[in-house]
Amino acid sequence: MAEGLGPNLRVRRWLVIALPLLVAVLIAVTLILHLSSSGSDNSDKWPNFGNPTCSNCAKFASMSSFQLFLGGVPASIPSHLSYVEADLFDISKAQINRLKTLASQGTVIGCYIDAGTYESWRPDAKSYPPSLLGKGDIGWIGERWVDIADPNATIAQILEKRVKLCKERGFQAVDFDNVDGYQNNTGFKISPTQQLSFNTFLANLAHHYGLLVALKNDLDQIKQLAPKFDFAVEESCIQYQACQNQQNLADGESKFTATKAIFDVEYQDPSATVCRVAKNSNVTVNFTRLQLSTVEVSCQSVLQDSMPAPQ
Repeated sequence: MAEGLGPNLRVRRWLVIALPLLVAVLIAVTLILHLSSSGSDNSDKWPNFGNPTCSNCAKFASMSSFQLFLGGVPASIPSHLSYVEADLFDISKAQINRLKTLASQGTVIGCYIDAGTYESWRPDAKSYPPSLLGKGDIGWIGERWVDIADPNATIAQILEKRVKLCKERGFQAVDFDNVDGYQNNTGFKISPTQQLSFNTFLANLAHHYGLLVALKNDLDQIKQLAPKFDFAVEESCIQYQACQNQQNLADGESKFTATKAIFDVEYQDPSATVCRVAKNSNVTVNFTRLQLSTVEVSCQSVLQDSMPAPQ
C-alpha cells in the first residue's frame, strides 16, 4: 500500500481549498475597482448645515404675483411682481443685471436648479457619477433621474457649487426641481423617508447661503417640509387637484398657504374657473406654455377680464 497521497490527488485537494478563496478575492477586487471608477462615495448622512431659518432672507406674502422665465429673461418685465425666477445657467450677464434692477425695486429674484435629475447640457454634467444616473425623465430629452436614495458626497458637492453660484450671481431664492423622485419611475428604489432626507438637506443648504427656498411638486410631504421651506412652486397643481387637498396643505395647526406663497403654473389656456378654484385655495396661478419663456397670464388679469362690464 502506497504511503501518502498521490500527486494528482494532492493537486485536486489544493484546488478544492484554494479555488473558492481565489474567486472571493477576484470578486472583492472587481467591486473595489467598480466603486472607484464610478465615483461612488456614499456616506450615512447628507452634509449637515444645521437648521438655519434664514431670518435675513427676503420675504413676500401669500398670494403674491410672480413670473417664471426659464427659457430666457425678456427685455421687458412688469415691475410690480413679487417674485421672478430664471435658470441659473441659461442666462446672460445683461439678463442678470435686468433681474438685479428688479431686485432693487423690491422683487425677489430666484434661480432654477435641477436637483433630482441630471441634465446632459449643463456645464457640470461630467461631474455626475454614471452609476448614479437612472431612467430618463419622460418628456425631457437629455434628462435622467439621479439616485438620491443614499447620501452621496459628489452629488452634494455639485449642488452646493450651484447654490453658491446662485448666491454669487445676486439671486435671493432657489427653486430645486424634481425633488419627488420617490413618486416617479426613476430606476431606483427611493423611499418617502429618503426623499424627506434629501429635501431637508436642500432646504438647509439654501438657507446656509442666505437664500429663500421653494418646495417643488412634493405637496404630499408638505406637512413635514413646510417648516423648512419658505414658499412653493408647483406645476398643474389645480389641474390635478393637488392644491385643493387641504389635508396635504396642513402645516401643524395652520395651513401652509396662510403664511407662505404657493405659485402654480398651469400649462393650459387661461380659465376663469381655474382661477376661482385657485383663489379659494389661496394659490397664485399663472397660465403659460412649457417653454416658460413668455410673459405668463395671471389669474388676476383673467378674473378682471371675466367681470361683467359696468352698466
